[in-house]
Amino acid sequence: MKIAKAVILFIFFSFCAINSYGQTEQPFIGLKNMKNRVQLFSSPTSSILSIKIDDANFDNLQFKVYNIVGNEVDISVETVKKNNYYRIPTSKFASGYYFLVLKDEKTRFQEALKFSKTRD
Repeated sequence: MKIAKAVILFIFFSFCAINSYGQTEQPFIGLKNMKNRVQLFSSPTSSILSIKIDDANFDNLQFKVYNIVGNEVDISVETVKKNNYYRIPTSKFASGYYFLVLKDEKTRFQEALKFSKTRD
């Protein structure tokens, strides 16, 4: 009889815990929002940094690169595929670590990613 009560209480509290967790706005642990997932290719890079953004829907995406000290570096961004794949030439960068900052005002998207530049 004690075992039956314990099982019933366990099931009841498990049910309550699942329902109360389902009311939160955060996703379950382990599930990530795959929208606007940014991937950098060839880091460390020597001449070209490739950027791929999955499931992107931006109005005016801005790219900025900062060196490790925080100084902005002049860049030119090439769009390879519309709103999906971009390239930044890095051959003129000095060797070291840099931060790529992506920002879109309308969607309030902002992400900073670190990459390294090696010698050519």
